[in-house]
Amino acid sequence: MQPYSNTLTGHIADVDGTPLGTALMDTSGVHEGIDLVREGILLLASSPLPLDRVPTIIATLAGGTIDEPDIITAIGHLIARLTDASTNPALADLPEEQQKNVERQGAEALYRLTDPWLREPTSEAAALIDGI
Repeated sequence: MQPYSNTLTGHIADVDGTPLGTALMDTSGVHEGIDLVREGILLLASSPLPLDRVPTIIATLAGGTIDEPDIITAIGHLIARLTDASTNPALADLPEEQQKNVERQGAEALYRLTDPWLREPTSEAAALIDGI
């Protein structure tokens, strides 16, 4: 994982050996969709970013509102979809009670991932960068 260099802001630190790098490596090979997400995160972590784009990027990751959803919200909805037998046929072979329990846990994940308190620090950071 070689980082890109940004002559405007200096060298971008490599993610290898960091919690982010470890998380990215530990999720490798699960599914092509996860690998695409991992690549996008790595690209964001290792690319030179203009200061005026950073607030938008971090708000898009986890600083949205009800009117402006973010990636964490999308992940919450994906988890809810994947844990619902009516939208994920892979669960159809599970006993009905187990299906209901899985769906309930997915709904809880969605609820927690869409909690406005989760977004507050990211929104605040974006506003601070913007000078608001």
